[in-house]
Amino acid sequence: MAKQDNNESMVAKHALDRLNHVEKEHRKAYAKKPEKFSSAKIIMGIILIIVLLTSLISFF
Repeated sequence: MAKQDNNESMVAKHALDRLNHVEKEHRKAYAKKPEKFSSAKIIMGIILIIVLLTSLISFF
């Protein structure tokens, strides 16, 4: 009887460990990733400034 209880407790422990692992993986998908300044963002910003400057110059 004790062996069966031990086996059931090991199964329950394994199930809880697996559940914790799965929940951790699910939380990882929703974790906020740190923003990095990529070169594409910098280039887009420069292009935006150029477009705004040319539109302002065309008014005058």
